[in-house]
Amino acid sequence: MGPKLGGMVGPLAGYTVAVTASNDHVRLLGLLDGLGATGLLVAITQTVPIRSGELAHSIQEFVADPPAAIQIDCYQALDLWLDTADSIGYGPAVRSLLNSSVPVAVGQDGQDLAEASHRRLPPLRFEAAPDRQAVYQLVVAVVAGEIDGITFSTRLAAEEFLMAAGEINLGAKVRSALEGRVVVAALESEIVGVFDCWPEVCVVCPDQPRVGLLVAELSRYLVSRSRALRFGGVDLVLQGRLVVAEGGEPVTLSLGESRLLDLLLAQPGVVVTKENLAEGLWGSGEHELHRVEVAIGRLRKRLGPAGAVIETVVRRGYRIRP
Repeated sequence: MGPKLGGMVGPLAGYTVAVTASNDHVRLLGLLDGLGATGLLVAITQTVPIRSGELAHSIQEFVADPPAAIQIDCYQALDLWLDTADSIGYGPAVRSLLNSSVPVAVGQDGQDLAEASHRRLPPLRFEAAPDRQAVYQLVVAVVAGEIDGITFSTRLAAEEFLMAAGEINLGAKVRSALEGRVVVAALESEIVGVFDCWPEVCVVCPDQPRVGLLVAELSRYLVSRSRALRFGGVDLVLQGRLVVAEGGEPVTLSLGESRLLDLLLAQPGVVVTKENLAEGLWGSGEHELHRVEVAIGRLRKRLGPAGAVIETVVRRGYRIRP
């Protein structure tokens, strides 16, 4: 567990998580918001509609001749099946059977059921979403450091994301980001296999393919990255881009401010030159020295009294007071 901020600050406040599912994004975004995270929806895939006649037939058959058990690919498909049952007047009968005598096996759980004893419900099918630009923008955001975690609910979404990274020549940088600061949250184990070629990528996956369990795994990982630090007699808690100084209010830093603070915190007490800070922030140093001075002033102001831990070392640079 990471350090606690207390008050009304959620355990994922300060973190940004991209949600790539089109079918269960409402639940995912709602759960993330409840924990304080900023959710970003980028629908990489979309659901292929199941013919209503196919669903209705399976429901009518289920009520007329209940099987020993039913198998379904995912909970989203079960939700769709139950909604359809409600819409054609079979909802009460279906729920009564499920509650009293017919167990449901979801995903891999159904492999242990004998073929003669269970019935498979119509599966959800997915296809790539038509808006490719949204996927490219997500790739760029990951490389830029704007994303802390990505959730994938289907194998296709993970494959499409990596393919898009290659199409705009950012595959190597995406790999570096996923092997460093960005965590991948996979709803099912088959999604994890997409990243087997990159063994250093951090992938979390729940024991069962449930959205709530997925968010719980993601939350545990991100919370573990929170840091409690003490410099110059000042206590700081860093949680993503959220910073709380002792006795102060939570402050959400901009991406640039957060990166600048990380550069200084990488070597507490050691002077970091303006050139090195400019290189770390913008990829160039010699002509950006005034921008560094402005950025330091802005960061000190955002931190309030705690900004005093950033010391100016004349003609050399800046350091975090040890």
